[in-house]
Amino acid sequence: MTTTMIGWLGAGLVLTSYAQSNTARLRQINLLASIAMLTFDISLHIWPSVVLELLLAVINIRRLAQLRSGGIAIAERELVLLNATA
Repeated sequence: MTTTMIGWLGAGLVLTSYAQSNTARLRQINLLASIAMLTFDISLHIWPSVVLELLLAVINIRRLAQLRSGGIAIAERELVLLNATA
């Protein structure tokens, strides 16, 4: 797979992640996007984007762990309740 194709794959995954209504699914797809974009950015030596994607990957991993442990469930239920009353 060429570098350009990896970049397009990462961009497509970012877009796909934001179309998700399920938070866990959004985080999973966004983590895959970060991995693809990291590969792209490292191959082209785009160091500011490498740092950004590393930080985003860490954030997504931590949020996924919180979701799995139930730490975010209360906040999501509250958000659903707010959306239902709006």
